[in-house]
Amino acid sequence: MSLKIKSVQHIAIATKQSAPLLKTFREIFDIQSDHEEVVASQKVKTDFLEIADVPFELLEPMSDDSPISKFLEKRGNGFHHLALEVENIED
Repeated sequence: MSLKIKSVQHIAIATKQSAPLLKTFREIFDIQSDHEEVVASQKVKTDFLEIADVPFELLEPMSDDSPISKFLEKRGNGFHHLALEVENIED
């Protein structure tokens, strides 16, 4: 079985503090954050931005028991996940 990829839905980057990373993206790519969301159930703040038509999410933990905090403890700042839109996901 193979899945046909339709698009990159988003690339997620985990970071202990999103503000410095947003500042760097603004300076390098001359972009602004599209919007910010708090996902209370995951105890994470998410900043959304777009670079070259690719959506990015910056994931910042809101507490020490957040799943993102645990990820950062093990792996540090960096790539968290890639979300793809595919055809026939049910297959």
